[in-house]
Amino acid sequence: MPTNRELEESIKWLIQNGIISEANKKFSLSDYGEKLVNNANSKTNIIFEIWKNLETEINEKLKDE
Repeated sequence: MPTNRELEESIKWLIQNGIISEANKKFSLSDYGEKLVNNANSKTNIIFEIWKNLETEINEKLKDE
């Protein structure tokens, strides 16, 4: 179970990397975040593979920066 600090740091990272946005204390996927999820889901319907696809796409984005 993640701690509050770990959750806060993770959310901060997602916002900083343009994957989610916050409005009125509510979080939602950004356009980029939606694209990531849609791409990951289009390749498989197995949850562990979807997570792996997300990890791969995020790592590719980070390498390009």
